[in-house]
Amino acid sequence: MHSFDQMDANLDLEDNAEFIAALDIGTSKLTISIGQVVNGKLRCLMGTVDAATKGVEQGRITNVQEVARSLRSLLEDVEAILGFQVGEVHVGISDPSIAVHLNSAMVPVTDHVTRQDIIAVHRAAEAIPLQPYEAILHVLPIRYYVDKKVVAAPEGQRSVRLDVDAKIVTIPRSSIDSVQRVCAEVGLIPVEIIFTPLATALAVTNPRSAFLGTIVMDMGAGTTDVTVHEGNKITYFDVVPAGGDYITGDLAQGLHCLTHEAESIKLKHGCANPMYLGEEPEPIAELQQAGFSRWEITYHDVAAIMGARIDEILTMVMSRMEQAEVEIKDHFEVILTGGTSQMSQMRRYVEEVFQLRTAIGIPNVPQGEFDLARNPQYASSVGLLMFANQEQVRVETPVEAAQTATTSKTSVFSKFKLIFSGLFD
Repeated sequence: MHSFDQMDANLDLEDNAEFIAALDIGTSKLTISIGQVVNGKLRCLMGTVDAATKGVEQGRITNVQEVARSLRSLLEDVEAILGFQVGEVHVGISDPSIAVHLNSAMVPVTDHVTRQDIIAVHRAAEAIPLQPYEAILHVLPIRYYVDKKVVAAPEGQRSVRLDVDAKIVTIPRSSIDSVQRVCAEVGLIPVEIIFTPLATALAVTNPRSAFLGTIVMDMGAGTTDVTVHEGNKITYFDVVPAGGDYITGDLAQGLHCLTHEAESIKLKHGCANPMYLGEEPEPIAELQQAGFSRWEITYHDVAAIMGARIDEILTMVMSRMEQAEVEIKDHFEVILTGGTSQMSQMRRYVEEVFQLRTAIGIPNVPQGEFDLARNPQYASSVGLLMFANQEQVRVETPVEAAQTATTSKTSVFSKFKLIFSGLFD
């Protein structure tokens, strides 16, 4: 378990402060972050606690009981370390089985465009044919039209009709059900479910980089999440079902060792590619002295195995972007984040592969006050707090409304972020 406690920094808690909690469900760990909100603004990050978990494969919950067991323990740690009892959470998931549908919708307007009109046009955009296993996660506006003219912010404008072009993000209904079941097991209310890559991008980009062009790659244990930004628009997002565990698994097989031993070797002695090592293979003395293997294992051996798997992950990322006809320009920047991004020489190697300037993405948290949170492994969790606190229009989806009418399950809401207006192409 890792944690930091911002309460120790003598932060003044204002009387009108509220607190929100974000739960990031990763393949290898669960993370809960607490944020302080004052007058509707996310003022600061109070703290983060994470714990290892089982029962999640490639970002998808496969064993509800295992995840619930880990989450129950994590909630106890949050109370003991940060002093918060968590009842409601904004939950982030990264499911490789996402789908994106394009749709347009129109609603009539009386006099001026109101927030209710925006809600209505978003709801109308949800009217798309879905497979029985699909559920809508987000409706992301690409652009609005007031009387057929493109506008950035329609609310308050005089009009007789309001149109929207939108991206409808869906995930398997089973993923939503699993999140709800896990939360129910530990007595949590899932306020909303968020597609984690969208949140991570908020944490590690800034307006300048998002305008000029960035590729955000969040390399976690089970998945590599990708978002592309240009002109302050998100033009592409994807979840590649491979991450650090893929590298660890191949190391375990290649070195004939246990998975936890391979993970330790990867972190202590690994390198993204053998070309960054000297010409002469150097034995890893620590392994030799411990009698780890009957043969001599060198740093080149480890780097060769790791490099092959990293190549495969990056090739998958680039191939899927090419298939989606994503245009990558020479001035783009790669922002690399997530736990796997911290492996030796990873930034340098990604820069070589993409032939683009590459930086490590650190959460946008004030330096000096929250240094323990300024770590790539916390980018998703910090981003979820930012996403959850954005100005929003919240609408209950027809599917979840029907569930509420017939069962006692807590509704999951589809969130329409006003801040995303015009951010998606």
